This record gives sequence, structure tokens and C-alpha cells, in this order.
Amino acid sequence: MTGTVDDSSCTPVAPIRVLVAELDQATTRRLELSISAQPDMELVAPIDTTHGRMNLLLAVERGVDVLVLGAPTAYPPPGVCSHLLAEFPNLKVLVVTENDGGAVYWLGLQHQRLGRVSAQDLLHGIRRAHTVETLPSSVAGP
Repeated sequence: MTGTVDDSSCTPVAPIRVLVAELDQATTRRLELSISAQPDMELVAPIDTTHGRMNLLLAVERGVDVLVLGAPTAYPPPGVCSHLLAEFPNLKVLVVTENDGGAVYWLGLQHQRLGRVSAQDLLHGIRRAHTVETLPSSVAGP
């Protein structure tokens, strides 16, 4: 079983399932290598979105915790964000841009700005995004 151990309870924790999409090849490769080296993250198989975003939807349906999505701008969020977040309420979308850094979006298009977007900063952003509570605990259940 892959995963990390939470020292507070000594129980295995499922890895953060990360999908990287629509970034340039060099950035994608660096980020995928960095994610693969993390014991608490699992890289979801890469997808091709050059002919539409249906493959993106299919990949997210297979179980993704955090989608790292390249976009020309993070504000406003890419249109696909609202669709994905409505369909998958526990998904976090980390939008990465070349110019204005990026942002993390979650249910209801709530967001948090990110600063720099180096591979190390993105790893930190993925971990932070994964810990965002998407539903109030009374709605999320036990």
C-alpha cells in the first residue's frame, strides 16, 4: 500500500492523487518528476487535451484530489473550473499561469492566490489545496 503515515495517529494516509494538465512540456515534466518523488503524492496518468477537454473530465472521474491546470490567466478562472467543481465537489483545481502566478479554486469557485510557481512552490500548493475543507463538516458526514 502506498501512502504516508500521519504521526499523530500512526494510521496510513492515502496519497494525494494529482493530475497535471495543459502546462507546457518542460514545466509538466519537471512537475511530474517532483510529484513522483513525493511519498505523499501519486501522479495520475497524463492526458491529452489538445482535441478538447473530454479526456480531462474522464481522468478526473477516475479519482483526482488536485488538478494542476495550466491557463493563460488565473483570474477569472478558466471556464472548465466551474464545471469540474460542480461535478466533483471535493476536487481542488490549482491554476498555474506564466504571468500572474496562479490560484487554487474549490467548491463555489472560492479561491486563494498563489505567489511564485516553481516546482517546490507547486508541491506546497498541492498539499495546502488538499487540506482545504470543501464542505462543512455537518454536510460532509462522518
